[in-house]
Amino acid sequence: MQRSNLKNQNGLTLVEVLVSILILSIIIVTFLTFFIQSEKNTNVSEDVLDASYVAQTQLERLYYESETLNYDAFIQFIRSQADSYQSIKDLEKVVRFEKEFKVETVVQPAKNQDNEVIHDLYAVIVKVYDQNSNLKAQMETKLFFEGQEE
Repeated sequence: MQRSNLKNQNGLTLVEVLVSILILSIIIVTFLTFFIQSEKNTNVSEDVLDASYVAQTQLERLYYESETLNYDAFIQFIRSQADSYQSIKDLEKVVRFEKEFKVETVVQPAKNQDNEVIHDLYAVIVKVYDQNSNLKAQMETKLFFEGQEE
């Protein structure tokens, strides 16, 4: 009876075991690469989405204030909300920091295709930068202030 157990040749050779391990390793590495890249893409998308939300919120806040304030009071309002501001001729540039973002808002008179200023209409551009000063989101709108003098 013992002799029949010794002659049983059912089993795997070393080559078969190594090939199986190699195939499993290739499959696992492929999926790990996929998951790592997916995580990177998710993080980038999340940053852009957060920056877009910050820009949209800023534009909505500015639109709301533009409905109740004249141009001069509006400029005073955005300056009061800023960490720093710069005024050059008709251009107002304010910067503030929100969460991990730098939010830059520029208000300037709107111009038509012939580069002529449109009376009472102002272009508002909101740019959102990350901590490395990379632009993450940019939004623009036009605001109307009735009765403004040039």
